[in-house]
Amino acid sequence: MTDDAVSTRTVVAPPPGQPVELPVLAPGSSDRKVLLVGVDGLRWDRIAAADAPVLTALMADGLYATGAHDPASPAQTVSGPGWSTLATGTSPRRHGVCDNSFDGRRYDQCPDFMTLAKRAMPDVRSCAVIDWAPLVDMGTFGPEIDVRIRFDGDRYGFFAEDLRTIDVATQLLADTDPDITFVYIGCVDEAGHRTGPLSSAYMAGITAADEMIGRLLETVRGRPTYRDEQWLVLVSTDHGHLDEGGHGGTTEAERAIFVIASGSGIPAGTHTTGVRTVDVAPTVLDHLGVVPDPSWHLEGRSLLRGSPSVASPQR
Repeated sequence: MTDDAVSTRTVVAPPPGQPVELPVLAPGSSDRKVLLVGVDGLRWDRIAAADAPVLTALMADGLYATGAHDPASPAQTVSGPGWSTLATGTSPRRHGVCDNSFDGRRYDQCPDFMTLAKRAMPDVRSCAVIDWAPLVDMGTFGPEIDVRIRFDGDRYGFFAEDLRTIDVATQLLADTDPDITFVYIGCVDEAGHRTGPLSSAYMAGITAADEMIGRLLETVRGRPTYRDEQWLVLVSTDHGHLDEGGHGGTTEAERAIFVIASGSGIPAGTHTTGVRTVDVAPTVLDHLGVVPDPSWHLEGRSLLRGSPSVASPQR
């Protein structure tokens, strides 16, 4: 396939019940692969209370790091700034997103980690499958990503759109060869807004998200080339929730975030504290072998090069 045949494609998925046209994705260039799953509004202290065997296994097999957004940040604890910080590896003061209006965004100066990887290694293949539309429409995950597929959970409901998201993501992982894949899951946050994170609906949302992540992992591990690949699997979130539901303020429950990292070379069963979402982008780039340019102004550190605080056995 010639370079001319490799084109960046953004697909706005049709309404439920209609098939999604998957763009052509050229073969990846590396045996080092990344799967990053973003679960919106997942409060880390509720994972242990839920039926979530996949997340529990990832924690046991790798690194489980908890932390919180800076209480002095100018940003609200909402999805716009939360995902912008994770994607760009920079804080709201730099990337400019402080609420869900996305006013002041500076993605031209602070691109997402897939864009940075592609600029450093043009043959890297990337895809993002997302059902919170602003992350595509506003450019949080930018147009230089090879394939962006955008569903609409706000319009059609996040649980249903999450399932479509996972269907498409598993198809891409099974039938094509992306080096970096980002998948967004929104049903947990939706349940948190309705009934709060202490409710049975929120627990059911975590279980549903856990099953979706399990499908992704099953697909990855079923790839015929899996044994020859080095996969880094990351799971993270953008913010927490008040006990009664909702977020946006500066309480500990609203600022709570976590990162789970599992893959070759990551010590199993380790729990650390002090992680920040700006650590995710440097971790992805590090796994791929991309050396950050100082001009990128990344504010985090790779979790592959030591934990953000003293590590302790989780088991």
